[in-house]
Amino acid sequence: MGKKQKRGSKQSIVPHREAFMRMNFLFQASLAVLSANPSHPQLSRFYVHTMKNVGKRLVLRMDPGMKRMLCKGCDSLLVPGVTATHRVRAHRETHVVVKCLTCGNVKRFPTRPDYQLWSDNPANVAQPQTTGEPPPTPATSGQTTATLDHSRAQTPTHPSTSKSPPTTTVDKNSATDP
Repeated sequence: MGKKQKRGSKQSIVPHREAFMRMNFLFQASLAVLSANPSHPQLSRFYVHTMKNVGKRLVLRMDPGMKRMLCKGCDSLLVPGVTATHRVRAHRETHVVVKCLTCGNVKRFPTRPDYQLWSDNPANVAQPQTTGEPPPTPATSGQTTATLDHSRAQTPTHPSTSKSPPTTTVDKNSATDP
């Protein structure tokens, strides 16, 4: 049984706060160990591996900036000049190539000025709905959508009793624009 919260006390809004704090500590400890002794990154890799296991066990998402600093192949921190090389390439489009010096794994990040991470895009943030009405549909410019004309639609019947397959007609002329 947990302790009861008093009326005036603030309750934690973030679920699994202790796990996030532990993951943050392990990330900082890994960075500190690697900066203190860059010739032996094994302890740093162990801390990163433990951090990832904590996140997997509780199904927690890491910050994208933190994810970019971790190698998926060997769980080492990708520090430029120590455990990774960073190069700017422009084959398809200008991007940064990060190559892990431990396992050779490669990551590519676009460098377009208008590029925005999916998690940073305000359109992708869930908005709480205050009313019971469904969210508005996006407006289409000059496109018509086919709607089902229920007045002419036949009701489906059991296949053993009907001789012809049930059909549903779609009237494209009765489409409405929002």
